[in-house]
Amino acid sequence: MQKYLNKIQPGWIFLALLLMIAALYNYHSIIFKRPQSTHHWRQADCASLALMYYQNDMKFFEPQTHNLTSDGGSTGFVAPSEVPLMYYFTAILYTIFGYHDFIYRILNTLIFLLGLYYLFKLFRLGSTSVFWGIAGALLFFTSPVLAYYGNNFLTNSSSLALSIIGWYQFFLFRQRKMNTYFYWSIAVFCLACCMKISAGISLFALIAIFGFEKLRIIKFNKEPIFPKGILPWIAFFLAIAVPFSWIIYAHHYNTIHSTGYFSTGTYPLWDLDTLTIERVKNNVWNLWRSQYFNDSILILFLVLLLVQTFFAFKNDRFLGLVLCIMLLEAFVYVLLQFMTFADHDYYTIDLYIILIFTFLSTLFFVNKYKPEWLKNKILRIAFIGFLLYNVYYCKNQMRMRYEGWWNEYPAYQDFHTIKPYLRHLGIAPLDTIVTIPEYSHFIHYLTNQRGWTRYADAESPRTSEEQINEDRLFMSKCVSNGAKYLLVLDPERTLEIMPAFKKYSKYLLGTYGKVSVYATKERFITKPAPRSVLTNLVLDAEKNIENIFTEGIAIRNISENRTMEQAYSGKYAVKLTTKKQFAFTTEIKNVQKGEKFIITTLRKGSEGTLVASATKQNSFYISDQKILRDSVSGWDSLSIEFYIPHKLPKNILKLYIWYNGNDSSYFDNFRVIRKEKLAVGNGL
Repeated sequence: MQKYLNKIQPGWIFLALLLMIAALYNYHSIIFKRPQSTHHWRQADCASLALMYYQNDMKFFEPQTHNLTSDGGSTGFVAPSEVPLMYYFTAILYTIFGYHDFIYRILNTLIFLLGLYYLFKLFRLGSTSVFWGIAGALLFFTSPVLAYYGNNFLTNSSSLALSIIGWYQFFLFRQRKMNTYFYWSIAVFCLACCMKISAGISLFALIAIFGFEKLRIIKFNKEPIFPKGILPWIAFFLAIAVPFSWIIYAHHYNTIHSTGYFSTGTYPLWDLDTLTIERVKNNVWNLWRSQYFNDSILILFLVLLLVQTFFAFKNDRFLGLVLCIMLLEAFVYVLLQFMTFADHDYYTIDLYIILIFTFLSTLFFVNKYKPEWLKNKILRIAFIGFLLYNVYYCKNQMRMRYEGWWNEYPAYQDFHTIKPYLRHLGIAPLDTIVTIPEYSHFIHYLTNQRGWTRYADAESPRTSEEQINEDRLFMSKCVSNGAKYLLVLDPERTLEIMPAFKKYSKYLLGTYGKVSVYATKERFITKPAPRSVLTNLVLDAEKNIENIFTEGIAIRNISENRTMEQAYSGKYAVKLTTKKQFAFTTEIKNVQKGEKFIITTLRKGSEGTLVASATKQNSFYISDQKILRDSVSGWDSLSIEFYIPHKLPKNILKLYIWYNGNDSSYFDNFRVIRKEKLAVGNGL
């Protein structure tokens, strides 16, 4: 076994471990999720830029989003501060493979994982040790911030990955004295800055050292570090010119279109009042600190940084100076962007290069003065335990981000799957909408509809005369700018806390889950596309049967609950009590995403509900029924209407009546209508 393992290339071992941890973090499932959880707004902005390129003639210098915040609220022309290379390349992939969210996620994830692979190679250069190369690189994969954004839509993780690749190329240049590696490193650093200008921490540190050497301020080695001639000067100039030229263009573009949606400026410490500064400090320490790393790793890096400071004159002068310059740059960066750290954990991602250099410098130092420490078995075993603990910690944090309080998905889940229904209503892609109550614009991306948003909640309703007038003016302006439809989440509650919008709830086109869709004017009323009925099943209790099996349908729990005490039609009904709680249990096989179901029954009694669920309830579960009461007959009509939002486990849907009271109720005429899924073309 040992001989076999020795033949395996270390890179393959690292990749296998990397993919195993990625699977532990549920990357394979997250890949197929739409923008959600922490900073879903910014995720949707990135995805929107890519999709709008794809849908609007691929004009690189005319970026747009679905959010109509430009030109007086009439267009979505807006440029981000980063060069939109990622968004444009994703749009190119859409032209080849069709539009799918997962293409963007996969691209970003591959770049991030590639960066971690080169981090392994970089640490191996510093220690000449396979173990510390693997363990050190995997340690950075235990940062919840990196793990979360590494498989996401934001370009910050890609900019860090490219910075790592750039440093690996530069260290190859130092080791092998081949100028090609130097120019490759500068090109990759430039690309990193294009992704996020904050990735310039690496490039500017290198430029500073280049200047020190050329001006003979500091002498590093007997031989110069950088190539001779004018080419290095040109390379550095171009590396700076490309991203900064875009920033200048973006500022000009946004000024022309009168928008400040994407920031191209700074939020410095000295512009903030004391309360805001305290809020930033409190959020960083109490909210975000645990997301940067587990405290144990933060303490480790603090110790390593102190060691680097104490032994600064014994370590490699180049490494020490780079680290010092990076720390100075980080200090300036934090001062200039201080306010953003209160609510944006991803603003720290490019600062991780400092921690990477701290670890790398430590490996160089130990390898030079105490190489036996790198081979110490006790130290290695302890580090493996430390690493496994932090992998487990990161796994739990990732779960919290997608299944815990971080994720807004449960509140907005209907918007994630409503798009086929909008097409069914005849609403075309990019038709303009207003969405309430919503503070971000991510719903416009989810639905692929351009538009506007307005927010309120129960704690701060917009019910004062001044607020109502503001909302009336807002909606009037949206309609004058072409708003065709109004999407309202939980309309009964929302229209109470935002009464100005009641005027536009006259033309109801349809309801999808908790979302109601209205036309703002009569001429925008659409006619829904028809669906074929796949199943029309009516069950009563007249036949004394225990099980019914038809093609693709299994029915249970009828005869054992039959009674002649009450009946809506015929002689029999089903009686449910605290001891017999289920009836008309129906399992339907081969259910597809997008199919529509209408389930109805009649009930005599005050308790009992219709339920639709997957074989695993946490995958799909609905019991939010509508009740139409009949005081004459005493038989109330119960109904639920829903769409299958995603692939169900084993493609099986369970339908049944559940009695949840303390006495008894009677049920009759259980009906299931199943309609075909909508064909919506390429998913737009």
